[in-house]
Amino acid sequence: MGKINPEKIEEWSIDGLKGLLKKSEYIKSEINSNDKTPSWDGNLYLYSNKELKKEQLIAKVPIQIKGHEVNKEKDLNKEKITFSVKISDLRNYQNDGGVIFFVIYVLNSEEYKIFYRKLLPYDLKRLLNNLKNKQRTKKIKLCSFPTDIKKIEEMINYFQQDRKKQYSTTEAETIDLLDFEKIKENMKCLSKIKKLSFSSTLDNLFDEEHYLYAEKISNVYSPIARMKVESMKTIVPLRIYIDEKEYFQKAEVILRKAKIDLCISKCVYIKQTDESKGALKIERKGTLIDFINGLNFVKSISTCSHFNIGDMVYGEKVTGFDLILLQKDIDFFERVKVLLEHLNVQKPLEMESLSEKDFRNLDILYEYIVENKDFKIECKKDSGIEIYEVGNLKLMFLFFNLENGKGSYYNFFDRYISNRCKLIKNFNEKRVEYPIYILLTKDCFLEIDNINYEVIKESIMNVKEYSNEYGNDVNELILDLLKAYDEKKESIILETALDIIKWLKEKDNSIYIVLNYYQTILRKRALSKEEIKNLKSLERKEENIEILLGISIILENKTNIDYYLEELTVEQKEKFKQYPIWNLVKESK
Repeated sequence: MGKINPEKIEEWSIDGLKGLLKKSEYIKSEINSNDKTPSWDGNLYLYSNKELKKEQLIAKVPIQIKGHEVNKEKDLNKEKITFSVKISDLRNYQNDGGVIFFVIYVLNSEEYKIFYRKLLPYDLKRLLNNLKNKQRTKKIKLCSFPTDIKKIEEMINYFQQDRKKQYSTTEAETIDLLDFEKIKENMKCLSKIKKLSFSSTLDNLFDEEHYLYAEKISNVYSPIARMKVESMKTIVPLRIYIDEKEYFQKAEVILRKAKIDLCISKCVYIKQTDESKGALKIERKGTLIDFINGLNFVKSISTCSHFNIGDMVYGEKVTGFDLILLQKDIDFFERVKVLLEHLNVQKPLEMESLSEKDFRNLDILYEYIVENKDFKIECKKDSGIEIYEVGNLKLMFLFFNLENGKGSYYNFFDRYISNRCKLIKNFNEKRVEYPIYILLTKDCFLEIDNINYEVIKESIMNVKEYSNEYGNDVNELILDLLKAYDEKKESIILETALDIIKWLKEKDNSIYIVLNYYQTILRKRALSKEEIKNLKSLERKEENIEILLGISIILENKTNIDYYLEELTVEQKEKFKQYPIWNLVKESK
C-alpha cells in the first residue's frame, strides 16, 4: 500500500480540526488549504457571545497545522509525541508573540488524532536558546488535543491572556523561577486565571498548563515558569458544629481534579470518595489542642444523628471509629494538656514531632510532676538538673535522689523549688545563698520551654542578703536575657530583664548597671530627653573607652562609635562585640 498524497494528508488534517471546532458556538476558524503564508495556516477566533459579532471578539489566535501520515492504528492511541519544527518558523512565532502549533496524525480520511503545543514567548525563548551552529530544526513536545469543546474554548482564552502578558517580553531579559528568589523584594509572583462567561469547569483548571508571572511594575509581567496545577487550597470561614456545640470556625478547601477535600482542622479531614460521599479521617497532626478538639469532634460525630458544616446538614451517621479507643486517646492527651499547663509551657506541642518514646515519657512525667509520685531508682544517680526533650519541647527538671532507693522529679521553675533550693557560694569564708536561677544562660532562655519568668523575677529580687558579688551575677543574668531577646524577640524576656535591671539599679547605681538599664530601655522605646541628658552628663565625666563606646551606641552617635571602636585593641574589639549592646549597632545598620 503506497503513501497517501501529501495534499490529501493536509486536507484531511484541516478537515479533522475544523470538524471538531465546528461543535463550538463561540469559535470561528479561518484555515486555508495549501496555504502559502510562511509559518502560519490561519487563525482561530473566540467570541464572548454566540452571535459572533466583531465587537464580541475576545481572541484572535494564529495557528500552524502539520499533517503527518501514520501506518499503524496504535499511533492514534498516543498521548504525547515529538515533532521537528524549522528554526526559522520558531523565530517567526517568537516575533509575532506566539502560535498554537498542531500536528495531526492521519491514518485515513476518517481516522486521525490531533496533537497540539502552545508556543508563547516564554517557551520560544527556551527552545531557541543554546542552538548549535547551522542547526535548522528543533524538536518540540506536543500532547493530545482535548475533544471536550468547553476545554478547547478555555484553552484558547488562556492562550490569549498569556499572549497579551508575554508579547512585550519577547526581547526582554529572561527571568527563571530560581532567579525570582533573588529579586522578589522588587517583584511579586502571580498567576491570574479568569473565567469565560460561557465555559468554566474545575477539570479545565487542572488539565491546562498555566504560566507563573512576576509583576515588575504595575501591569508589566514577566513569565518565570510554566506549570500544571495539581491542587488549589483556600481557607474559608465555615462554622462546624454538632447540636449547637461549635468545634471549628474555618476550614481549608482543597480542590483537585474531579475531587474536593475539606480539612476542617489540621488533623481532621473529609476526603471525597465519589460524587456524593466522603470519608472522615483523623491524623496526629497540628498542635495538642487541635488534636484534642479533633478527637472530641470525631467522638461526637460518631454518636450523633447529624452534624452541620456551615448551612449544610449531614444526616448520615459516621462509622468506622472505635469509641473505646477514642475515649482512651482523649483521656491520655487531656492528661498531657494538664501536665504542660502545670509546667507553664506556652509553646504549642506539635503532634507530628512525637515519637512512641515521647508518649511513654509524657505519661511518666504526668505521674512525677502532677501526681507527685516517687519512683524506684534502677541505678546510682546523683541529684541535679535534667533536660527532657519531648517532641518539639525542651523541659528542665530538678531530680532528687531520696537515698531510700527512690527518686523524685520537680519542675525546675516551680515556686516550691524556688523557695527550697538555693545555690551556695563562699565569699570571704562566708556561705551565701543564691537563687538557683542565677545559673541560667542565654541558651536556656532560647531553648527551654517551661521557663516561668515570674518565678525567676521573684526569686532574683527577693534575695535575703544583697552583695556586690550577687549584683555582678545578676548583671550577667540580665545580659544573657538581652542576648536571648535579641534572637527570639519575645516581649516577656525583655520585660523580665527590664524589671530586674530596675531593681538592680536601685541597689547599685554604678556606670555599668546604668548603661545596661538604658540599653534595656532602648529595646522597648526611644529614650526621653531627660534620659539623654543624663547620659551626656555621664559621657563628659567618663574616660574609659569601652564605657564611652557604650554611651555612644545608646545615643546612636555613629561618629563617636567609629572613633572609640578604633581606640580599642583587636582583642578588646572582639570581646566588646560579644556584649548585647553591640546588637544595637547591628540592628541600626
